[in-house]
Amino acid sequence: MAQEGFVFKLHSLEGHLVLAAADSSLVGAPLFREKGDMLKEPFTLKAGFYGEAGGSPEDLKEAFSKATVGNLVGKDVIGILGLTGDPSTLFFYDSKGRTVPHLQSIVLPAED
Repeated sequence: MAQEGFVFKLHSLEGHLVLAAADSSLVGAPLFREKGDMLKEPFTLKAGFYGEAGGSPEDLKEAFSKATVGNLVGKDVIGILGLTGDPSTLFFYDSKGRTVPHLQSIVLPAED
């Protein structure tokens, strides 16, 4: 079972290190892509991708600094990483219609 706060997992994929991180309360909970979708089939964040273990905020920050790709879901995770208010934030909705922030990041190679 996930600890309170957040969970994260690093994946190695095609030369990238992918960080999947989410508020632990969101893993397995029904989420919707649009606020008006409450009557449609929800989707869930899978523990196999987002992980079942958390750590300290410092552990999350260290994992994010190593990752070349990030998939970040939830106010706690995004706040810990200092990304609250990022203009590229997308939003999902929980079963009560509350917004759930979602950010994706990628590190591009430096140009010579």
